[in-house]
Amino acid sequence: MNAPTRRYNARVTAREETAPGRLLLRVLPDAPHRVFEPGQYLPLGLFAREGRAGDVPPASPDPPPDRLIRRPYSMTSRPDEGEREFYISLVPDGALTPRLFALRAGDPLWIAPVPRGAFTASPVPPDRGLILIAAGTGVAPFVSMIRSRSAGDPRRWALLHGARRAGELGFREELESSARGDGRLLYFPAVTRPGPEERWNGPMGRVNVFLDDGSFERAFGETIEPGRHHVFLCGAPDMVHDLRERFEARGFTLADEETGSGGDLHVDSF
Repeated sequence: MNAPTRRYNARVTAREETAPGRLLLRVLPDAPHRVFEPGQYLPLGLFAREGRAGDVPPASPDPPPDRLIRRPYSMTSRPDEGEREFYISLVPDGALTPRLFALRAGDPLWIAPVPRGAFTASPVPPDRGLILIAAGTGVAPFVSMIRSRSAGDPRRWALLHGARRAGELGFREELESSARGDGRLLYFPAVTRPGPEERWNGPMGRVNVFLDDGSFERAFGETIEPGRHHVFLCGAPDMVHDLRERFEARGFTLADEETGSGGDLHVDSF
C-alpha cells in the first residue's frame, strides 16, 4: 500500500499510562470517520522524524524522513463516539510505540480513515453465547464489544482476561461494574505474578489453566461447546495458537479471516 501524503490528520485529546508499559490514548480525527464495528482496528502512525518523541531515536536502520511508521491497534471506544480510544502496550525497542508513549494532548499523529478487520460479534447468532478470552492489551476489542452491547441483546457474554499483574488488567473496574448485577455478562480476571503490594486474592495462573480445570465454565454456568457458543481469542501468538488448538479439539471451527463467517472460533493475534 502506498504511503499517505506527508501530513497528519488527527490529534491526541487525552493520554493515561494506566500501568507501567500500558497507555490509554484518545485520538480525534480531523474529519468524521466511517463508523466502525466493535472489534475492528485502525492503524496509527508517525512520520519517521516528525511528531513529539522526547529522546526516543527513530527506527533503526535510520528510515527516510517521509516514511510513515504505522501499526494496527484495536479500538476500545464505542462506534458512536467521535474520538477513537486505543489501549497500547509499550515495545521498548519498537519503531513506533515509544514515540506514541511520548505524545501529549494536542500532539498530531496519523490515523487511517477506514476501519478494518472482521473480528466482530456480527456473525454470532442471537441464540449463541460469546466467549471472549484475552491476554494483556488483547482485551481492547472486547472492551469495545462490551461497551457497545445493546440493552436488548439476549446473548450471554463471558470475558476471561489474563495479565501478569493486577495493575495490568486494563478496564478492570469498568468491567467489574458492567458485570455486577448483569446475568448476561461474566468478567473473570486472572493474573500470573501479582506484586505483594497488590494484595491480589483472585484467580492466579495463565488463562488456559482456568479452561483446563473447569473453573471458568463453572463461573459461567455453562459448558463451552460448538452449537452453543462462539469463541473469540485475542493476544500474543503463542497464547492464541495454544487456545485455538484446544478449542478445535472440542469441535470448534475457525472462522474466515476476511469475513468472520463460516466458523465459531475467531482469532486475532499481535
